[in-house]
Amino acid sequence: MATIRIVDLGARARLCNGRPDNRAPYREAIAKLSGDHVLELTPDAGESLRQLQLNVSRAATAVHRAVQYGVTPEGTLVVWPASIKRRPRRGPAE
Repeated sequence: MATIRIVDLGARARLCNGRPDNRAPYREAIAKLSGDHVLELTPDAGESLRQLQLNVSRAATAVHRAVQYGVTPEGTLVVWPASIKRRPRRGPAE
């Protein structure tokens, strides 16, 4: 039978979800990204450009920011804030 104990809320800090938080630097950088700046990311050794794009995309979703990105000929990923295009309102049917 399992042993049951009542502990304080500090026990949550001991939880291990099995993976490190690798997207924290991406989230911080994207959250600070303004309209007149862009990020240029270079993949680490063993990291593909696709993995980098996926991390950036998921980090942007986590901080509720829309971003766009492109690949340079040098193999770096350039990320900028997406301009939100609003659809024009439709008028009444005539």
